Amino acid sequence: MSTHESFIRDVSAFFEPGGDIERILPGYVERPGQRDMAAGVARAMTVKEDLIVEAGTGTGKTYAYLVPALLQDGRTIISTGTRTLQDQLFLKDLPLVRRATSNTKRVSLLKGRRNYLCPYRLARHLATRAPGTDNEIARELLEVRRWWSTTTTGDLTELYDEEAGRSVRPLITSTSQNCLGKQCPQVENCPLYLARRRAIESDIVVVNHHLLFADLAMVDDNIASILPSARTIILDEAHQVADVARQFFGLRLASSQFVDLCRDIRSESVAIGADDPLLLSHVEALERANARFVKAVHDSEFSSAPSLLVLDTVRAATEAVDESLDSLNRSLDHARVRSHVMAHCYQRAAALLDTFAMLTEPGSSDEGNAHWVERSGSGVSLHLAPVSIAAAFGARVQASPASWIFTSATLSVAGDLAYTKTLLGLLHARVEQYESPFCFARQVRGYVPRTGERPGTDEHTIALLDACIPILRAVPGRTFFLFTSYRALDIAATRLRHEHDVPVVVQGSLPKRELMEKFAQIEGCVLLATQSFWEGVDARGTGLKCLIIDKLPFASPTDPLTRAKMAACDAAGGNG
Repeated sequence: MSTHESFIRDVSAFFEPGGDIERILPGYVERPGQRDMAAGVARAMTVKEDLIVEAGTGTGKTYAYLVPALLQDGRTIISTGTRTLQDQLFLKDLPLVRRATSNTKRVSLLKGRRNYLCPYRLARHLATRAPGTDNEIARELLEVRRWWSTTTTGDLTELYDEEAGRSVRPLITSTSQNCLGKQCPQVENCPLYLARRRAIESDIVVVNHHLLFADLAMVDDNIASILPSARTIILDEAHQVADVARQFFGLRLASSQFVDLCRDIRSESVAIGADDPLLLSHVEALERANARFVKAVHDSEFSSAPSLLVLDTVRAATEAVDESLDSLNRSLDHARVRSHVMAHCYQRAAALLDTFAMLTEPGSSDEGNAHWVERSGSGVSLHLAPVSIAAAFGARVQASPASWIFTSATLSVAGDLAYTKTLLGLLHARVEQYESPFCFARQVRGYVPRTGERPGTDEHTIALLDACIPILRAVPGRTFFLFTSYRALDIAATRLRHEHDVPVVVQGSLPKRELMEKFAQIEGCVLLATQSFWEGVDARGTGLKCLIIDKLPFASPTDPLTRAKMAACDAAGGNG
């Protein structure tokens, strides 16, 4: 028997009756699809093969790829769709499978920049904040400093739910644009750099898709790549891959980047003496121009950038940003010799000037790209992205020395994986499919309330609540109530607490792990949440019996990117 065949047989044996998985997992039931998928993953690893696996809900795909990943020689990167799934993999699934395999491989968890404290920026904003101003922000910064003195990871999810701390996060985290890199005086204590160092030294690294593609597209020059030394790259929740890849193979600029730049220049100006009034006047001019641009975009009705950018009000606001950013850049050219931070701000301003010019040119998109604008709260963002990522992504996968394994419960269209292969440019990849072992018709009951109200309105939320109250009271267990907007969540939380006396826990009120623990402790509890709870939340042991979704989150056919994808499909002879 060859070494390859022996490895595949050893992997399969873990999932057989009396095998090692059953030994450490109480209540384990053998699932042939899980065993066969594990063997298929092991085969792909041994022959350097790219594999697409659809494994229906309940197949046990996580263990099916973790066992061969732990048993094989060489390094594995596991990428998930969300940070929630990352934590579940690293904190629950990997430790259990390591016990089953008696494996001593080094494992690490690596998240994106926004998840780690930047001690330099925390100290700088504490030092330069004027006494008596923004007292709430100052209080939060002091709370973060107290936490920083006790944490061993610097991972902000210990302190905040990912939706919380929005006002203070930009002050205490870095971006690839404002990070000082090796010139930072705190680089040796930087949680992000320490996490990256652990990842480079580990045998198994758990990342998320955004971080993987930032690495693949080399958009962060300050951080060493983790990809070249990997023997296997596994992408779980692979149905998200095309959308994430599109972000990194295109261009994006947010109005908040101008806000961050101006804030950092002001902070550094205070630190070095606040003796350059011309520089500060240019900062103020950019702040005014940015606010004018945001207002002009919010006042318009277009989401398509080519239609938006030719409007007189938007065009005038665009020119104001261009002029003020150019003036600021020239002023920073003189100030950059004064400190590393000012030099870095000069580089950021120059890069923003180029990117803004490209994204605000009305003719910058063609039939191969989508060009659009998004509005969020008090800001806007401009996007230019390829409609198809197949050529760019497929070429990178085929050029890689690693085996790439893509898995999800939802990859096929009409039972066929050809669409996914074409979408990702992986026509060469082997495919496998395993049906769910669950009989949904017997085990699940569905109900669609006819509220008579238009989904997405306050009236629909209230009518849906009225229709579901009898169900919440009748279900012998706990309920997830998931929303597509924070407004709908807030309405539901208020009415359930004060009008119906239903016990609720609300996303954002606690870090996610504590929130789930509290949910499991309260009988008849309803957990109210939005996007980050839609996928990858482990509710085992909570008595979860009911799931309510206020509106299926399909993209609008009027969305510019959706419209561009539909047009490309039609042009290729398909049906958009």
